[in-house]
Amino acid sequence: MLATPPERPNGPDRALARGMQYAALGIEVAGIVAGSAWLGWWLDVKFGTNPWLLLTLVLLGGAAAMLQLFRVAQRLGREAEESDSRGENGNEPKA
Repeated sequence: MLATPPERPNGPDRALARGMQYAALGIEVAGIVAGSAWLGWWLDVKFGTNPWLLLTLVLLGGAAAMLQLFRVAQRLGREAEESDSRGENGNEPKA
């Protein structure tokens, strides 16, 4: 038997769900940068290359975080437009 997908929240619950998605995105971006900084520091200690691997991985991690931010923001924007066009936010559907 296939599981039925959960219902999409409406009204205030929808706003809360969207807010939680944005909060999760912020935590994800911070985690990517912090993880790359830690890895760079650890590799610098291991290979004695202070501070080059740290700087390199922080820059690469920042670029990866920006790419992830862009991708998720696009997806969330598309979902918001779709829900607005269906009238799921309590607003009148757009013509």
